Amino acid sequence: MSVRLAYFRCPRTSTRLSEMNMDVTRTRLWAYCCALTASLALGAPSLAQSVPESAAERVIELTEHVGKPPVVSAVALSPSGELLATAGDDHQVRVWQFRTGRLVHTLKSHSDWVRALAFSPDGSLLASGGDDRRVMLWSVDAGRLEREAKATGHTVYALAFRKDGKQLAVAGFCAELWIYDPATGEVLNKLACPNDDIRTLAYSPNGKLLAAAGRAGVVRLWDAASNEQLRDITASSRKINTLSFAPDSGLFVVAGDERLIRLWNPETSKEILSLPVPAGKVHSSAFCGQERLATGGTDNTIHLWDLGQGRQQAKLSGHTGSVAGLTFDRGSNRLISGSFDTTVRVWAIDEKDIVRREAPAIRGTR
Repeated sequence: MSVRLAYFRCPRTSTRLSEMNMDVTRTRLWAYCCALTASLALGAPSLAQSVPESAAERVIELTEHVGKPPVVSAVALSPSGELLATAGDDHQVRVWQFRTGRLVHTLKSHSDWVRALAFSPDGSLLASGGDDRRVMLWSVDAGRLEREAKATGHTVYALAFRKDGKQLAVAGFCAELWIYDPATGEVLNKLACPNDDIRTLAYSPNGKLLAAAGRAGVVRLWDAASNEQLRDITASSRKINTLSFAPDSGLFVVAGDERLIRLWNPETSKEILSLPVPAGKVHSSAFCGQERLATGGTDNTIHLWDLGQGRQQAKLSGHTGSVAGLTFDRGSNRLISGSFDTTVRVWAIDEKDIVRREAPAIRGTR
């Protein structure tokens, strides 16, 4: 393993996102889109090109392997922020000390590409799933397989623990979402999905809602306690690859093949905001605070969005492959990304000392 160090700062966000400023936000977005269209029509440099660009603080390259290092398709951070889990196309799950980058465990039981990871709320278990149609539950402390959940019979694309840790939701190439008891690996419930290609799911941080979405562009919401289906929201005209709840659970964002980021109110089913994606399809997202969102995708770039202002705030450059996974550590203000370029990158996002400036793709020294 090799580690490269570099540093960057991102622009400040200070506006609170609320229903009261929606008209202002939409007006700003409309002005942005009109200006962008006009600049392109005149052959002038686009506004998107003026977005500050920054580089990673730390890069973990999986170079300890003989031959081709693995693609990174999933990342997850333990609730304490001490451990980082990564997985990909070499069928293995790796657990790292987040602060030092030291490899702690290499977990081997999957027989195909691992697509999804999730830590339990108490940090004792790590769930993994993927193309081998299996769901594994690992003891984090011991670094061993604790139990294997009953097979879904379908590729697993998404995993999430409920806030109390008593349920694990699993979805993928199946018209049902499976609810497991993590303590036993037994199936507690099966919930009907909008289609048989679910790419993303999430529990709201307050533990009240469960949401899932995929190929149909429909978000289905359930009551997280009773598993009762609440409502469907047609949130996108194309496939949704990623769904994330805001920290206060009052909003969720979806993105995917449509090249739009859409912000929705889960209670009213109303769209609050939509933002055009500069390039490519979006595969991953993570809230970095209540009003800041990070997205990654096929353009090999992470985009930071100020949802309060309705604009792109910065772009984080350095990956040379699709950005498949994102997670955020609130304790250290660090964003972690995993990519098809076989690297994991750590980005410093400091709200207290932010300077707007252009930065090269790689800064500092090895």
